[in-house]
Amino acid sequence: MKLKFLQNCALAAFAAILGLCFISCPVSGPNDPPRLEIVTINDIPGVTPPATGEMPVTEITGTEQYTGTVAWTITGGDGSSHTGAFAASTAYTAIITLTARDGYTMLGVNGDFFNVTGADTVTNAANSGVAIADFPITGAVPPVKIDIAAIPGVTVPATGAVPVTTVNTDQYSGIISWSPAVPAGGVFAASTEYSALITLTAKSGYTLAGVEADFFSVADSTMVEGNAANAGVLTVSFPKTEAGTSLITITDTAIPGVTAPVTGAIPVTEFEAVQYTGTVSWSAGGVVHTGVFAASTVYDAAITILPKDGYTLLGVTAGFFTVAGSTVVTPNAADSGVLTITFQATGAAGPTTISIADIQGITAPVTGAMPATAITATTQYTGSVAWTVTSGGAAHSGAFAASTSYTATITLSPTTGFTLTGVAADYFTVAGANPVNNPVNSGEVTAVFPATGPAVDDTINIAAIPGVTAPVTGETPVTAITPTAQYTGTVEWTVTIGGAVHSGAFAASTSYTATITLSPTAGFTLTGVTADFFTVAGAPAGTTVNNAADSGTVIAVFPATVPAVINIPDIPGVTRPATGGSPVAVITATAQYTGTVEWTVTIGGAAHSGAFAASTSYTATITLAPTANYTLTGVAADYFRVAQATTVTNAAGSGVVTAVFPDTSAPAGGAPWTDTDPLTSAEITTVAALKVFFAHASVGENTLFGLNRSVSEITVYNAPRWAHENGLMHYLNVTINGLDHPAIVGYDMGPLNMYPETKMTVFESAMDDIVQNNVDIAFMKFCPLDIQGTINGYANEAAMFTAYSEMIARLKVKHPDVFFVHATLPLYRDGNNWQNPNREIFNGWLRDTYGELVFDVAAIESIRSDGTTAVGVTVANGHKVLADEWGRPNNIAATEFLYSLGGGASIGNTYGAAGNDGDTNHLNIDGQNRMGQSLVKFLAWVSDEYLQN
Repeated sequence: MKLKFLQNCALAAFAAILGLCFISCPVSGPNDPPRLEIVTINDIPGVTPPATGEMPVTEITGTEQYTGTVAWTITGGDGSSHTGAFAASTAYTAIITLTARDGYTMLGVNGDFFNVTGADTVTNAANSGVAIADFPITGAVPPVKIDIAAIPGVTVPATGAVPVTTVNTDQYSGIISWSPAVPAGGVFAASTEYSALITLTAKSGYTLAGVEADFFSVADSTMVEGNAANAGVLTVSFPKTEAGTSLITITDTAIPGVTAPVTGAIPVTEFEAVQYTGTVSWSAGGVVHTGVFAASTVYDAAITILPKDGYTLLGVTAGFFTVAGSTVVTPNAADSGVLTITFQATGAAGPTTISIADIQGITAPVTGAMPATAITATTQYTGSVAWTVTSGGAAHSGAFAASTSYTATITLSPTTGFTLTGVAADYFTVAGANPVNNPVNSGEVTAVFPATGPAVDDTINIAAIPGVTAPVTGETPVTAITPTAQYTGTVEWTVTIGGAVHSGAFAASTSYTATITLSPTAGFTLTGVTADFFTVAGAPAGTTVNNAADSGTVIAVFPATVPAVINIPDIPGVTRPATGGSPVAVITATAQYTGTVEWTVTIGGAAHSGAFAASTSYTATITLAPTANYTLTGVAADYFRVAQATTVTNAAGSGVVTAVFPDTSAPAGGAPWTDTDPLTSAEITTVAALKVFFAHASVGENTLFGLNRSVSEITVYNAPRWAHENGLMHYLNVTINGLDHPAIVGYDMGPLNMYPETKMTVFESAMDDIVQNNVDIAFMKFCPLDIQGTINGYANEAAMFTAYSEMIARLKVKHPDVFFVHATLPLYRDGNNWQNPNREIFNGWLRDTYGELVFDVAAIESIRSDGTTAVGVTVANGHKVLADEWGRPNNIAATEFLYSLGGGASIGNTYGAAGNDGDTNHLNIDGQNRMGQSLVKFLAWVSDEYLQN
């Protein structure tokens, strides 16, 4: 097996990280500071869901365990703080920072531990009091009930007056229908009673809901039918109009100002006489005509006459009105001023003076835009454009520069039938230019424009976001896009269903959403980017890849990942048959599969049940069933392993595993659980070439001291213990040499005693973040104090073993190049061994589950030099204890415990030194040497059996 090397920087970083992590962890001892209680109140009081118009709270309601402050942001916004009243239709996020009161600590608080009433989601990191609470969106602002009762603008009808047909206020608009009906363009008749049907419509932000019946009114009217509740329709009546004798009937027959059309002339559309005004609409052949009159064309004029004040059309006779030079087509009716006339055809076409003054197609220069070189052609002329810089007159081509004034010189060319003769000086106009000049009878136009604005950025036009691909089971999510010339970007991942934040490798059978935040590079902007512009490989565009207009926040929803291929080769729970032992029927379930076991006698194939017989080989047929999100498809042939089996086979893609075991009469394979024979040079040479990571507590330190003292050929490094100073815990300021060659690297987790789950978290984090696949063998050892009844969430040794076995299963998957072994809990000496039975329960599960891969610390320290086993006689009688000869003090002076491990100063303990008979669970010099040499034999055996093939 290829050996891995830890780099100098990695081990130094590991020591620093672990040192920082454990500043507040307690150590068991008579002079220790008081232990802190872990915060257990998970419901955070005093923070309620935002409501439109309410003010945000800035502090929680304090509890006996903690106080807290609250900061608010808009959910999905730019992260800026929100103050002031909550807005309508807006989602808010509360960032709650909790501070533990005296005697309490956040260390040990689980991830996502806290709750907030009314929040959609509440998250917090493990060991943290910072909780993020996302709330639902606030309600919309309700419309306001209309409160303007008096309808304005509707006046009493007067003879000859034009009726109003609409009303308008800030709160509503309305239309009016008169009865009897008044003809279009007509006026109120004399001596007539009129009623008005008024229909009101609420404007935006207002509503008729809640308006009482008969609420609306009209001045000087009588209500005929008032409005219904919640409605705006009513009918009112007015007094009879005055008799017609008060108005003068129009007497002017000849309509002035309307003359025969002339080719190239502009039609009149309005006229005025002493007694009336009027409008004119022109048509030719039934088609509405605008613009100048064409040649050789007959035009009709539709005329509508409107009486001035004091005059009326009442009394006007039919066919009363005339227009000079025209023929009446449709004369006016009696009492009406509407008529249609026609004129003779216009003359033949001749050059017509240009009459279109506004030159189109030339706009004010904009920084970075290209100049137009031609105008927009009209029916009267075309034109070319040349540009100069206003200051200095230099000719200009290419994009317009910033902060520069430009002049356009426009040369107009008349089209057929038109001429510049007759055009006045400075006749033409150009939008955005001042001044605009041209000589008389000339189409040479000079237009001076204001200076352009400062330089502007280009709108991003790279739609495909690179570097973000569809999630694949087991792969690590990217956190940044591949930068482009126009933008960079970060990526955050959530689980699509539920919206939980995701980190770590992608799970199987799960849909993920990427929230991509793009940042424009210099010279580019998101302004102008259209909605749903961006695309992401693997996510359907338009439907699952979305961005708002002018926004670089892109939401990409991906299809679910495929199930993961099982990658735990070691099948747990199936051990080598032993004479008299009972066959297991199921494996120890893993996170990836469960399994059943059927036993047969290897020779002959007879099914087997009951106790195993002696001198017999047995075969286990194991049928594995994948758990959710895992599959056997893709598993290689003969992939699985079963401890101590002679052969283990399975077909490709199959979970049917056949494991053949040695005869039950064969020796146990030389497992060195209690091997204390003298070391051989071959064993020393083997271990000296290994890289081993060993996380431990004080007896583990004893073991490394003994190894370092008695086996000089093997390099040992050890991160030192912590020290008390003025009642506080401090990490010793030492440097461990970089591991640039094989060695045993130890880390003393003694300060975490009585917190086994924290030790496991530290060990797993160290493997994931620092050690990774850079060692050959890794293992951790608990302290006797870690079995303490109900401690920090573990009620007993069963919970502790479950957590340990689950951690080992995870580590095997994440670090397939590392071989994981195990170590039993050390024991106490007789008289202090009331918890040794509990420790041996845990040790028994280790031995049953991991078999020969257990370094049996408890067995080695309980077996005396004469081969007998030390058991308790005063407390928990009959259970194994630490033998006195390895634990009681001997005559070695305490000064011999001070030496250097791996080049860094290390303070040795005085366990077993003269005068220290009160120590009940540590090893003296002889015990240290014995345990260190046994560890060498164990590691050498593991290397020979498992690492050399």
